[in-house]
Amino acid sequence: MTNTTLERQAPLLSTMTPFEQELARTLGEDPVEELRTFLHNQLALHHVHSDQVRQIYQQCITLHQSSVSKRGRALEDAVAQLFVSCDIPYLRQACVNRDGKIIRAKKGHHRHDFVIQARVGDMLHNKIVVSCKTSLRERFLQDANVPCHKLFMVTMDSSSLGKLEALQTEHRIHLILVPSKNMTSSMIPTEHTVDYMLRFIQTYLGQSV
Repeated sequence: MTNTTLERQAPLLSTMTPFEQELARTLGEDPVEELRTFLHNQLALHHVHSDQVRQIYQQCITLHQSSVSKRGRALEDAVAQLFVSCDIPYLRQACVNRDGKIIRAKKGHHRHDFVIQARVGDMLHNKIVVSCKTSLRERFLQDANVPCHKLFMVTMDSSSLGKLEALQTEHRIHLILVPSKNMTSSMIPTEHTVDYMLRFIQTYLGQSV
């Protein structure tokens, strides 16, 4: 960030908390205002270090700038960074057999993007599963009614705002919405924010929130 930029931001910085000032200096000026707001609202509550903020921010930028084929992986990477920043243990791309047991990767078995605090040999029924879908036009219902303690589905699809209650009632899918160009933070109900998911998981794990 240039000295001119810092001078221009000086009045604003003086009204910020120390963390907000660090966040502003880390991110600087950027046209993707939704991401800046998202990071401030969701991450400041967890006192994430500026280096981790930068990593997560770059992952979020990728979501907006990369091709469609790369967005799914970028969303997963951003969620993984959030879990790491909040000391939430997880197993990524967990392979589960028909009995609901987590097994070593094996062709033909369904995989879940994240299973919280899990390892090979654990049963899924008492675990929290987190699925990432950039769009609900994907085959997202393949994760419906998963025999787990709680299923969160993280998405950037603004069309999902009208499906929140139906998906939770009919398919036991708790949608978590990530702000995007067509869906600002103010449009997302509190119980469907990333912060809600993080706090739910931390409470389930017995961590202080």
